[in-house]
Amino acid sequence: MILLETNEHNSRSITLKDYFKSPIFTALKQKDRRVVKVGDDIWTIGVDNPLDKNFPVIKSLTIDHAVIIFAIFSFTNPTKCPRKITFSLNKLCHLIYGCSNIETYQKAKSLMNDLLYCWTSITYPDQREKFFRVLKNVNIIKKPFRRGGKKLRPELWLNSVELSEEFYELIYDVEKNLFIEVDLITQLTSSLARTIYLYLPSRTIARKGEPFRITLSKLLEQIGFNVPKYKSRRRELFTKHKTSILSQLDGAELLGDKTLRCRLEETTDKKDYNLVCWVEFPKGISSNEPANSALYNAFKSAGGTLKVWKERLGRMRTCEFDMYETEALEHIPDWQNSEEFLLMAKCLMGGLFTECLGRVKNHVLEGKKISKSPLHMLNNEIMEAMKKMKI
Repeated sequence: MILLETNEHNSRSITLKDYFKSPIFTALKQKDRRVVKVGDDIWTIGVDNPLDKNFPVIKSLTIDHAVIIFAIFSFTNPTKCPRKITFSLNKLCHLIYGCSNIETYQKAKSLMNDLLYCWTSITYPDQREKFFRVLKNVNIIKKPFRRGGKKLRPELWLNSVELSEEFYELIYDVEKNLFIEVDLITQLTSSLARTIYLYLPSRTIARKGEPFRITLSKLLEQIGFNVPKYKSRRRELFTKHKTSILSQLDGAELLGDKTLRCRLEETTDKKDYNLVCWVEFPKGISSNEPANSALYNAFKSAGGTLKVWKERLGRMRTCEFDMYETEALEHIPDWQNSEEFLLMAKCLMGGLFTECLGRVKNHVLEGKKISKSPLHMLNNEIMEAMKKMKI
């Protein structure tokens, strides 16, 4: 049993600060359960089935499970509740593996089955225990066979798929605060690189550009990977091959045009190497941007994809307010404090942004009552219009 001490944030979910001190998702399958202390509550991953203790136990969640969970989350509309979704296993395979064949099909089925039978418990201070599965619900639908290449293959659909509320909140926080989603995880080809990638940004973003250092021995131990005995072997693990672990991590993309940077340096005692990592932010964007995260969530709820998000924001460096918009903004006190957010909204929304701005300007000129401030009203207009726009 591995106990990981964390700080209290929210008893309903293992939030970023808690979870990423030592990751839930490991590089390899573990023999021991993962136990995490969140404030006064104890989370245990891989407990016995509370209804049948003789039932086989899934004791650990690997990075492969994580990718499946991120994919399910990506299919989910965050504005709808309950968050039950339907998708084909073929679609899931194409998203996470880039193809659907016998190997990926069987692997995806096995991982989905693990999530359905992986039980987690929360033990509260009064000794009450709550038990839940990673996947709260799933129905299986077999559709008529279809032709796929030279052989006939069944069309397996997963219906009413729903993550547990606790794991849904976890992945929601990852996307919102660490700027990671399934497309970015699958840009890396190595399971070890993916596991480290899901772990490191949480340790670097809060440092606002300052490097975070961790020895290779400690890093590999924390992510559940076998630690090579010799220093040279540990270095080789990260640098061997043209597409090495280090080359995959250094320059890996994060949401919002951020970049994860990594390098190795020898420790002062010469007994190991440090993995030194930091996050590069594009000019004018800080490491603390809750408004931008909310904007992305609204964009996603309207059906926007990561690719379209990046394409539209790629115009931001040359984007500026036109004469009408500049004049309208003069009627909104302190709009300069949200200039970056407003420029992002203009790039993402086009003419809809101008309409939102015009409504607020007219509201001010007509002397109508405004809750809080004109700037607050404009932000609300933008978020509501974003959720409803056609992308």
